[in-house]
Amino acid sequence: IDADKGDLGFGSGKWLGFHKNGLSAILYYRKPVTIHNLTFSSLTDIGAFIFPPTRLEVWGGPDQHHLRQLGTLTPVQPDKITPGYLTDYRIDFPAVTVRCLKVVADPVKKLPDWHPGKGQPGWIFFDELLVN
Repeated sequence: IDADKGDLGFGSGKWLGFHKNGLSAILYYRKPVTIHNLTFSSLTDIGAFIFPPTRLEVWGGPDQHHLRQLGTLTPVQPDKITPGYLTDYRIDFPAVTVRCLKVVADPVKKLPDWHPGKGQPGWIFFDELLVN
């Protein structure tokens, strides 16, 4: 809600980071809205232990007690250290009218054997959720 796009500096204060526990958030709308996709705006910096999420989910419904899964995405995981980059993960689904959305993003539980931090939990970083 700050409309401040994140940059490649994960310590810039423009990101929300999640480590051992993933992102789980509920968005409420005063009036019903019709939506057809949701985009997670993310930072990946493999050398800094910030990996793509292992799974993304979008749930929607009239309230938090009556949600149904609208879509999921399983991002590709890296197989080597690369320079940091910004990326968007867009989940498309048939148009639906909702008053409540739930978003879930899971971090890597254990960094792979090729990574210097092998076995440690990874991070996921987000700066925006775009609902269309």
